[in-house]
Amino acid sequence: MKYLFFLLLIPVIALIINSCANSKEDTSGAIAQMDQTLDQPNFKDDEVNPNIPNVTIDTCYLIDNTNIDNSTIDNSTITDNSSIKNSTVKNCSTVTRSTVDNSSTIDNSSISDSTVNKSSICVKSKIDNSTIDNATVCNSSTVQGGSAIFSSTVDNSSTVQGNSTVDNSSTVNKSTVTSSIINSSVVGNGSNVCQQSTIDNATLDNATVCNSSTVQGGSTILSSTVDNSSSINKSTVSSSTINFSVVDNGSNVCQQSTIDNATLDNATVCNGSTVQGGSAIFSSTVDNSSTVQGGSTVRNSSTVCNNSTVDNVTIDNATVCNSTVSNVLIANVTMLESVAPTVSGGVTISGASGVQNNLLNTGDVVSVTATFSENVSVTGTPQLTLLVGTTDRTATYTSGSGGTTLVFQYTIQAGETDSDGISIGADVIALNSGTISDASGNNATLAHDPVEYNPSFKVDTTAPTVTSFTSTTANGTYTYNSKSVTNVNITATASEGVVSGNTITVTLDTGDNVTLTAAANGTTLVGTYTIGSGDSSIGRLNVSSFSIGTVTDSAGNAMTSTTLPATNINIGSNIVIGSG
Repeated sequence: MKYLFFLLLIPVIALIINSCANSKEDTSGAIAQMDQTLDQPNFKDDEVNPNIPNVTIDTCYLIDNTNIDNSTIDNSTITDNSSIKNSTVKNCSTVTRSTVDNSSTIDNSSISDSTVNKSSICVKSKIDNSTIDNATVCNSSTVQGGSAIFSSTVDNSSTVQGNSTVDNSSTVNKSTVTSSIINSSVVGNGSNVCQQSTIDNATLDNATVCNSSTVQGGSTILSSTVDNSSSINKSTVSSSTINFSVVDNGSNVCQQSTIDNATLDNATVCNGSTVQGGSAIFSSTVDNSSTVQGGSTVRNSSTVCNNSTVDNVTIDNATVCNSTVSNVLIANVTMLESVAPTVSGGVTISGASGVQNNLLNTGDVVSVTATFSENVSVTGTPQLTLLVGTTDRTATYTSGSGGTTLVFQYTIQAGETDSDGISIGADVIALNSGTISDASGNNATLAHDPVEYNPSFKVDTTAPTVTSFTSTTANGTYTYNSKSVTNVNITATASEGVVSGNTITVTLDTGDNVTLTAAANGTTLVGTYTIGSGDSSIGRLNVSSFSIGTVTDSAGNAMTSTTLPATNINIGSNIVIGSG
């Protein structure tokens, strides 16, 4: 054994002597000799736990293009396609352009332009422009300078920075990622992703995203904090806090997340989340019992719906529906609810212009009101159908938009008659290409009950006429008598009742004029003819013509016809006026 020790010592001494002459190159072949020595068989090679040689090399040595297996490298430089397997590299060693593989451990060393597979990089090591695949980076180590991390774990206060990439289901725990890209990986356990890093299609759980970093592409943020002007795009945020950041491009912020002093643009806030502290919501949706509060602003066609709460908020040009609003400054807003207005008060004939004695005549205007369950707005000219007599007539909308009562009107036409009164059928309101809706845009339900004929609004458009002239004086010949007055009764009968005091003046065939008066509302007008000197009838006494004073029926229709009726005095009486 003594001889073996000396044999091992000789090449080491040679290496030290040679390194003093040239720290950049193995000119004497000493390193190659050492490599051969490391591979020399000994009688303990076949033991289960062989003694691993502890090779200490001063930093002025370069080991390149070498296979290092099952060894400890301390305070050395390994470069140029070397392979390190099942070994430990420690104490300020440098590994460049090499492969570290098979459960090797690198502590307090530097790795650059290399590949690390299935190994551990820990204890404040530095990894620069290298590939880390299925490995562990831990204990305050640093990954920088365009390195790539695949299917690996970065944890225990390690740092990933300098345009590095974390990809392929890697895990970052309790570490800091700066100015790097995280793809399809998990960032959790108190990690920090900051300084303009990009997180794409990754999961952040109990992590912090800050300093203008971006979370995008279907990422998921769970129980984390997004802060300091970071951006969340097309991702889902759950049970997290978003501060001073932008959430947009179809992101979802749900499950009791808190959004404070942030901007939401084209995003969804739901499931009991809270938007507060001066946040601005643009073109977004806040629903499912979410809360917008604390001086936040909801504007630019955003929507706050479905049992959400809006408290101490400015709402400008936004939509709020099915929610609770309090302490709010509202401008240019439509407050929406989903219940459609109904004709809760039914329809009724509310009045008419020109009505007389419960009768309407030509030109009178009948008004019908429809009373709704809430304020409604009207566009166009809706219609309502009336039944006048046996004929349907159309009343058109005239007023009431913005209130609960809409008014429809119809003008009575000549020739119409309804002796029972106008009636209205069921469900006869028609939109006629218009709309009736509430402030939320819910179209009204127009069903309503019918209205039976109303005797207060009968219709009579027919003017009265004289249907006959008669006399109640007995038949006979009557002459003028200077010693006594001789009178003859003249009666005119109207086609319908006329108003008391109405008059007509008849001219008899004797040439005398007699005024006939309606003593009461009714169909008769009566006057008395007093025979004068020289009066004489042409045969039986008759009315040769008449004129109308004022004669109207109960509806106000005025008598206009002066046509003599077929029945005159001479038809039913034989009264002759003689001159004798």
